[in-house]
Amino acid sequence: MDKKKQEFVMMVFSGLMLIMLSLITPSNGSEVRIYFKGFMTGGGIIVLALAVSMFLKNKGFKSMK
Repeated sequence: MDKKKQEFVMMVFSGLMLIMLSLITPSNGSEVRIYFKGFMTGGGIIVLALAVSMFLKNKGFKSMK
């Protein structure tokens, strides 16, 4: 697999993992955990947005060779 494709897949994977971890982590009313979940969700969304922008900048997988 090409290096740019690997970067894209790893960014998507890590973004989805951050979002999934924030959904799994219980808050139990703790403010620290609520903030932690918010940071994980925000980080996951930012990583996914970076992956999509990288994908669009390279005009899809065809030019990622």
